[in-house]
Amino acid sequence: MFYFSISPGTARRVLRVAGLNGRSAHRKFFVSAKNGKLRLSFSKLMFNKPEMYWNNVLFSDESKFNIFGSDGSVMVWRRKNEELNPKDLVGTVKYGCRGVLVWGCMSASGLGNLVFIDGIMNHALYLNILRDNLKLSALNSGIGNNFVS
Repeated sequence: MFYFSISPGTARRVLRVAGLNGRSAHRKFFVSAKNGKLRLSFSKLMFNKPEMYWNNVLFSDESKFNIFGSDGSVMVWRRKNEELNPKDLVGTVKYGCRGVLVWGCMSASGLGNLVFIDGIMNHALYLNILRDNLKLSALNSGIGNNFVS
């Protein structure tokens, strides 16, 4: 076995020549093996459902929209000693104005309610949003009381 040392720059250059570049890793929610199997069997069950079935499905989700930039890190390409170049800076604000959390739904017939959420989403708040908006959205989109969510 051979032992030798190389500089970090040499290691990076060799990796780049091999087609490897430093990148930010994508985030992925953890799914256990058991949950993965359940999701796969559910997907297979839903795969051949007729179009009429999907006309009665109401999809709902919540999402955060940032007002100023990203919650995560932002990568830029710049030269040495250019860290304060305005094109390489990310604007921030001192307090608040980080983003807005919303819940919404849609179906084959169109869009349902859009709810702006104040505070932190928890189990009780989510159930209240569903109770107050899901059925109303189904009725307004023409699905009626016979819907799947």
